[in-house]
Amino acid sequence: MKKLLACLSAITLIVSSSTTTVSCFGGEPKPTKGDLQTLLSVIIVKDLQTIKDNQEATILNKVKELNPKLQTKEVFISQINGETAKVQANADSKVYSGAVEVSFQLANPIPDNRSDISSVITSPYLGKLANNDETTILSSLEQQNPGVLFDQVTLANITKGTVRLIAKETSTNYKGITTVDFRLNNPKVAQDDKKLVGYWYEWGGNYQVKPNLDEISNSYNVINLSFLYAKSPYSMPVFEVNNPASLKAGIAYQHSLGHKVLISMGGQTGASMKFRKNQHNELKTAILKVIDEYDLDGLDIDWEGECLSDRESIQVTVDVLKEIKNERSAQGKEFLITMAPEFPYLRMNSNSIGSKSYIPFLIGLHDYYDWINPQFYNGWADGVVPEAAEALKLNIPAGQYVTNDNEPQRAEFYYLMTKYLTTTFSNMNKLFLMSPDRFMIGASTNEPAGRGAGTDDSISRSHKLLSEEGIYTRGLMTWAINFDYFEGDIFVNNKTVYFKRWTFASWFDKTHRKEK
Repeated sequence: MKKLLACLSAITLIVSSSTTTVSCFGGEPKPTKGDLQTLLSVIIVKDLQTIKDNQEATILNKVKELNPKLQTKEVFISQINGETAKVQANADSKVYSGAVEVSFQLANPIPDNRSDISSVITSPYLGKLANNDETTILSSLEQQNPGVLFDQVTLANITKGTVRLIAKETSTNYKGITTVDFRLNNPKVAQDDKKLVGYWYEWGGNYQVKPNLDEISNSYNVINLSFLYAKSPYSMPVFEVNNPASLKAGIAYQHSLGHKVLISMGGQTGASMKFRKNQHNELKTAILKVIDEYDLDGLDIDWEGECLSDRESIQVTVDVLKEIKNERSAQGKEFLITMAPEFPYLRMNSNSIGSKSYIPFLIGLHDYYDWINPQFYNGWADGVVPEAAEALKLNIPAGQYVTNDNEPQRAEFYYLMTKYLTTTFSNMNKLFLMSPDRFMIGASTNEPAGRGAGTDDSISRSHKLLSEEGIYTRGLMTWAINFDYFEGDIFVNNKTVYFKRWTFASWFDKTHRKEK
């Protein structure tokens, strides 16, 4: 069975050859995305062909020439890497949302061996900052991006949520521009955006029952079908279904409720989820075959094991998903991208070459993924060490390791992991930060579903601890709906307890469903 699993003030760096921008999330509410045009629907021509240089004005003028409906005052160039650039909607734009990557060729390219600044900034989101003063932003950048020579970088265009980093013209190491995000506060997530994600599958086992999709509790508004998987390395992934007609009818029913149904790619596939760069088109075709046949709303990345150390496989998958999302967005269609990492693969040190890591996915899909739901179970004594402030708040001895195997401290584990992954960089744990409105706690439904499972106490108390600090996330995920559909006696911690159907769904309803 499967191992279960911002905004910075704009800082601008200026270089003669390229530019990179860092964006942050401010405290003011954003316009409703449904009221805005996606840039993908406006910037149709993305190949700018030959231009004289890769300066911001040159790029933006060419984009406007080829896409005359574009209102250039509503956008900016947030990143420049050699012969590609990113056009991004202003954070306060009342016209556009999103970003678009454009490409070009330089008329007279000059050899330049300096690194693009975007390639060395490995933390594109800085979390919650005390203020948007340049010294505060720089301190956070230095802490989360050790080894970068920030004396060769200019911080510019600082806003309430983004900052542009521009390589100085005199820099001997860097070129280009990039943008990073941060937050000055943590706005609540709108109720319509709150999600309860559940995984669903057709195989069976103890203490679980497979429901039809029209029998699932309405609390589950996102269903991840499991799994799209490869049977051997470099073979294309497949989704095998016992009764396609029944499943399609169930998906149609969920859509009638306004719910989303995704295909989850991976599972405990180990070495099998591997793809070569030259398999790009083949992989894209395999994914779209399932998406189109079952009318699905997106794809969940649930890779585990050895494949997470294969950077080529990750990169080709990133490229395929970006391409699909770009194409769907241009057609006015939604394509959700989510991830379910096991939490050890979110540590900064996992990003070294040859190590298993989700960070290449998170960086590569930074502007594309909708949320992640880490697996806070099956940790097998892995955990987190509270910083001094959290240790004092929780009355935990300094330096004590908190794991999800420790049931009395499971709420503290959820709280600490969530805080250190969304708003506060922990120097003791060095976890990769992401925006809380793109994050949800993933818990196994009960102990038969996964070691260190969610409980009424751990879900309720962790939600209270987070809410007290204004940390509002997207919701909850569980493995799995099949376990939540079961009702009867289960064996937990050397004793038999009665598990009531839709217990996990009820925990979501009384906590994360609506922030008070």
